[in-house]
Amino acid sequence: YYAGGSETEWTMRQNRSAFSKYQLLPRVLRDVSKVDTSVELFGHRLRSPVIVAPLAMLKMAHPEGELAAGRATAEAGSILVLSTMSTTSLEDVAACTS
Repeated sequence: YYAGGSETEWTMRQNRSAFSKYQLLPRVLRDVSKVDTSVELFGHRLRSPVIVAPLAMLKMAHPEGELAAGRATAEAGSILVLSTMSTTSLEDVAACTS
């Protein structure tokens, strides 16, 4: 379950196929001294428009699970969306990120 997809993994193959159609285009020799990637969301300013999607059962991947993900996301200036299948309570994650 955790390292793959369900049943025949059809959705996972479709997602990978769709994602492979995109590529990053590096921009070299550009003036990046005044780049602002921040965005305002729900009245909060985030340093980056990247939000960490819900990931179920993170303690299967790391002993600190959602607590580590929450701290890392907060340090990066973004938001962690907590899964309904989280291995840590919402209150505990909120406490470690404020």
